[in-house]
Amino acid sequence: MHHFDKDKLSTLCDVGFLKTVINRYAAKYNVELLVLGITGSTGIIGIVGSNASSVVSSMRIPTLIIPPESRFPSHPAITLATDYQTRLSSQDLGALDELIRCSGQQKLGVVYIGVKPDSAQVVSGEIQLRALLPQVKIDFNYLKGKDATKGITDFIKENHTDIICLVKHHHNMIYSLFTGSMVNRMISKSVRAILILHD
Repeated sequence: MHHFDKDKLSTLCDVGFLKTVINRYAAKYNVELLVLGITGSTGIIGIVGSNASSVVSSMRIPTLIIPPESRFPSHPAITLATDYQTRLSSQDLGALDELIRCSGQQKLGVVYIGVKPDSAQVVSGEIQLRALLPQVKIDFNYLKGKDATKGITDFIKENHTDIICLVKHHHNMIYSLFTGSMVNRMISKSVRAILILHD
């Protein structure tokens, strides 16, 4: 803990279901970013990440989920998976911007998984992201496929990514890529840290 000698730390021991305890704490202390470690054997859906999934489903706070296999270099590579229909809240955009600044690189990888998007949609999406993160160098990647979970997992394996950012949709089920079930599957499979943002 000597890394945090200059930081003020406090601890809390509480009794109850994880989701209930964290919700209560977050409401009381106005939590802006939740960091959640998960344990277990990666890849076993329903066991690994079940607590993390329930917390993410019930809260709209940016949440960084860290599996035990995760390793962070001094300058972690960050990748945002998008469907170009996402509208991040100001709180979530702030969390993403802060994470990029703390990485020390001012870089962001962006990956789109799916059928080839309409060119106007791509151009509009790229312009919007650049406007939201004007100080950040953005590298856009486009991969074909219908299975977003598999596409993102393959991308992580083939490209250097330390933190994958996913957006959880809480409303219209028209969105085909980043539904709650997809986020839950990624939590259960990934050996990388996952930043969950909300639309």
